[in-house]
Amino acid sequence: MVLRRLRGLGVATLIGAAVWGLLGLLVGLAIMVAARFGGLGLIYISTSPAIPGGFVGATTLIGIIVGAINGLSMGILVLATERKHSLDSIPWWRFGLWGAAATGAAVQMAIGEPLIATGCAVIGGAASVGALALARRPGTQPSIDAEYSDRVSSQA
Repeated sequence: MVLRRLRGLGVATLIGAAVWGLLGLLVGLAIMVAARFGGLGLIYISTSPAIPGGFVGATTLIGIIVGAINGLSMGILVLATERKHSLDSIPWWRFGLWGAAATGAAVQMAIGEPLIATGCAVIGGAASVGALALARRPGTQPSIDAEYSDRVSSQA
């Protein structure tokens, strides 16, 4: 049971890092394109030679770090607060609140801007509800009858 929970935390961390890393890449590319074509006005963006990829690499790295923190904190929140519930019995709105709290806290720690953290918290809550809907799809979890019949046939 402990290994199963640790595996779930690892998967949540990796998925969070991948999704937020992709978001960071897209944001970095959008800012660079806007800066190149004059869409940002007088703002000058410099790239750091210490980070491979410059500005876009930096935004991608920030996205990966925020996503990993977000996925891990979301997993820990759900494990700690919903200990006696299965995924099927957790209400969608409560799962969304845990996702919003984890996302808002991770973005606030990374950026320090409450307005951006609030907007990201809304997106994180919606993404958590979507992830719960995907996890509850029929055919994604083995049925109890199949597990029971496997156990009975292995004992015979």
